[in-house]
Amino acid sequence: PFGEPARGALYEGREPFWACLYLGAAALVLVASGVDGSGESRASAIGLGLALATSLGRFTPLYPLLAAVTPLAFVRYPVKYTLAGALFWALLASRGVDATRRDGLRRAGVAVFLLVGSLAIAAASVSAWPAAIDGLLRPGEALRAAARQSLVGKLAFAGAAALLAFLVARKARGRRLAWVLLALLCVAETLPVAQAVNAVAPRALLEAPARAAAVVPAGSRMYASVAQPLDWFPKQLARMPPGWNGEWALALGRQDMLAPPLGARAGLLGSYDGDVAGFAPPLLGNLTLILTRAESTPLAVRLLRLGGVGFVVTVDDKPWPGLAPVAAIESVFRNPIRVLAVPEPQPRAYLVGEARVEPVADAIRTLGSSDFDPAREVVLDEGTALRAAAGEAFEGRLTELERRPDRWRFETQAERPAALVVLEAYERGWRARLDGLATPLVRANALFRAVMVPPGRHQVVMEYRPPALGWGAALSATGVAALAALALSRPSRPPQAALSSADSPGEAQA
Repeated sequence: PFGEPARGALYEGREPFWACLYLGAAALVLVASGVDGSGESRASAIGLGLALATSLGRFTPLYPLLAAVTPLAFVRYPVKYTLAGALFWALLASRGVDATRRDGLRRAGVAVFLLVGSLAIAAASVSAWPAAIDGLLRPGEALRAAARQSLVGKLAFAGAAALLAFLVARKARGRRLAWVLLALLCVAETLPVAQAVNAVAPRALLEAPARAAAVVPAGSRMYASVAQPLDWFPKQLARMPPGWNGEWALALGRQDMLAPPLGARAGLLGSYDGDVAGFAPPLLGNLTLILTRAESTPLAVRLLRLGGVGFVVTVDDKPWPGLAPVAAIESVFRNPIRVLAVPEPQPRAYLVGEARVEPVADAIRTLGSSDFDPAREVVLDEGTALRAAAGEAFEGRLTELERRPDRWRFETQAERPAALVVLEAYERGWRARLDGLATPLVRANALFRAVMVPPGRHQVVMEYRPPALGWGAALSATGVAALAALALSRPSRPPQAALSSADSPGEAQA
């Protein structure tokens, strides 16, 4: 329960990504004992230190340095590396089990003293300096009491673990009992944390169908309007099933309104969903931001049509001029879930007879202009512009022959040059062939992809073949070959050596 300044500094204003990672104060006694100077323990200790330092992200110079020269930042949340630290922690604790039985607490004595002393000082400071604690936590005596209780509890666990380890090391009577109690103590300290990692939801929540999906045709592309402050939806809860808590009811409501990415469970395609994972092109995030700020305006409707979005799902009561109401569905929220139809959305693939060629920055402005009609023309980032004579209508036919996640095949027929536009993300790994020959594939309408086709009947194939795929396959094959070579070159054990090791010393001499 940090205060606002501390939360802003530690978590950029959000709650921690993983609040359940706790290694245990009691186990530290065994971990410290496991660092015995051997190569294995040194390797585990270094691994533990690197993992924990990396998990602190921008709070240490290590993570930015490694992220600049390795794919370390790919997982986005540095705290995930605490899992690797937990592995090394467990390895050292297992070594500490043997070390405590063999050598007592000589190696761990300083660490245990520092641990217990630090916890005692921290527990005392909560009561001695309430103003300082209020500067870190949300002010309140209840929070200070909770913090003091937590620290005293950790102090008790660490002190009890040190005492039991001391009894085990003395090899005195009752040693076996102390050994069992030490193991149970380490488990008992972390068990409550493990039980609270993920609250178990009722089965009815997992089995409940999304209500908005019942009125949106399968395969449609939809936009869920969730551009609200983080605390807006909880405040809209007006009813919930008997015996449910607010979190379960909120999850049910967001599922009913197909909040991203829940529409995929119902076989629906998302649109302008934002970039929660951090892998989408920046342009998608920019256009999503523009759309969320322009909701209920003609610009929003234009962007929805441009992206082939057929339906809007929203739970607020603001108007959407130009959209046709489809259904109003009662849910746990105060307002009904409204499903609205977008007029004349673009199909997922289509032909146009006119094209503008503009840089991407200018293209975004063009897409929002009222004189741009996505059903008639397209904005390309490179290529040749197409212009129709005054009053000349374009006639073309597009037939989809094959569609897979990594391959689309079309047949086009047009009376003059045209652009084949596909409403899927542009990415440099996509390649295009026209009648079997390579042809340029360009960015269309800032987000999508297009291929220019000449007049007449032609076949166009789009395939996803990123260069990294070949490099990855080559590296994998090299690794497999290297492992096979190491396995084959490993010398086999001579039969005599194997026999000698199996025999007794006397038999070997004989």
